[in-house]
Amino acid sequence: MSSLLALAWLVSGAAVAADAEMQWSWGEGVHHRYYIESEVHLPVPIMLVAELNTEARMIAVQTQLVIDCTQAREGRKDWDLECDINDISLIGAGMTGDQGNLAVVLQEIDERLTSARLQVTLKRDGRIGAVDLEDIDRRNRRLSQNAEHLRLLLVRALSGLDFRFANNATDEGTGWPQFDGQLMKVPYSRGSQGSGQMVHKVRRKEGNNWLIDTEGRGSAAPASGQASGAPNTYIMEMTAVGRFDVERGVWTQRKWTVIGEPTAGSAVNAGFDGASYLQAGSFVYLPEGEAPPTLNESGQSNAPGVEGPSSLQQWVPIQSLGM
Repeated sequence: MSSLLALAWLVSGAAVAADAEMQWSWGEGVHHRYYIESEVHLPVPIMLVAELNTEARMIAVQTQLVIDCTQAREGRKDWDLECDINDISLIGAGMTGDQGNLAVVLQEIDERLTSARLQVTLKRDGRIGAVDLEDIDRRNRRLSQNAEHLRLLLVRALSGLDFRFANNATDEGTGWPQFDGQLMKVPYSRGSQGSGQMVHKVRRKEGNNWLIDTEGRGSAAPASGQASGAPNTYIMEMTAVGRFDVERGVWTQRKWTVIGEPTAGSAVNAGFDGASYLQAGSFVYLPEGEAPPTLNESGQSNAPGVEGPSSLQQWVPIQSLGM
């Protein structure tokens, strides 16, 4: 009898493994907490402001973020999530004429965003829909525009969680596409246009932990306020690797790199304003009771690649989490 029970248990276990699939697990009172790192080199400077008329143009930013998400509404096709910002750090590089102002602005933003909340629509297939920033001052046009810039930067940090699941086991073995994912977009308040395709594939299954590779290519063109000159269009390439726990229904970690190189006809190659685009990042799941890494103090640094004597700290690229 014991051998038959053992055989039945093995068969049952094999069936569960075979039927496992990538799906988020949310329920009433369930919390999923993440530590996220993100680095973005902006294609167009973003203007950030403090409440007392201090403003600065930012050309690159590193974000460290601890978020705690829980289900607010469950629908047939999606969930509405409330994601509390437990802690945040922003290290930015500014334009030469704004040296000193950016540190003041970022430190104030740090204080305003800590304890703010993101409302995220997460689709059943794994893609991220709308992302709204709540509990932040929008009482006039200046502060409302500033809030939108902050929302766009936070979407960049969350973009690694945007991932369309496979339709079936065949897709898992051969790979499956995702079009116009969040990782292939650029942050600009006037919007952006372009298209991109990513291809996901399960590299291997280690019990309940699946290792997933992603590669992508596309183009993006942030809207520009230039009166003349060619727009900046970028050829985008990206890679990512992550681990998904199919038993718990959560991503446990993922890291990604997106590089955008301007086309020959772009303004950056014709003497106008513009720059290459880069986004890199990683996240790790924080089980209940696990403390996140210590975050940096928000402030200003030199621009990426700038070396030599300076009163500002040197830009240090983020260290992606190991896989």
